[in-house]
Amino acid sequence: MPIVISPQEVLEIAVQIENNGAKFYEEAAGTVSDKAAKELLETLARMEAQHGTTFDEMLDELARKDGKVRWVGQKEEGWAYLRLFTSGQIFDPTRKAPAALASKNSVEEILEFAIARENESVLFFTGMARLVTSQEYAERIGEIIAEEMDHAILLNDALESRRQKRKSTE
Repeated sequence: MPIVISPQEVLEIAVQIENNGAKFYEEAAGTVSDKAAKELLETLARMEAQHGTTFDEMLDELARKDGKVRWVGQKEEGWAYLRLFTSGQIFDPTRKAPAALASKNSVEEILEFAIARENESVLFFTGMARLVTSQEYAERIGEIIAEEMDHAILLNDALESRRQKRKSTE
């Protein structure tokens, strides 16, 4: 028998992930002096905040539909997997993720940390999309997944560029 999952709870988790991501990027931008890295981190902060707004809008729509959108997990493990993220596994500023922001760490370490968090976000949202039965919601979540993947690519490109510059000066 499938386990019925609260769409409200999943969307609230998604909002928190995006808000935590925006906060991380804002804080990271404040710690770097490199202009290009600062601009990238500020841009990502705005994008994550917009994703949070999108999920907030979905929550509002869900309330107006009186909870008629149903999400079904075929296995308890699927929901348990998503629950891992409720405990601050993605962009949780309280777990000292910004230990990656300590002044002794490099921009490269901040970028590496951010890439890992973006990849974790993709995993969470992919699991989330598999639980929703609404085609409209699945498409909107899919758009955010694509953007999160783009974030990881942007971060990786910036990281590789920095590494190349460092190698050319050694």
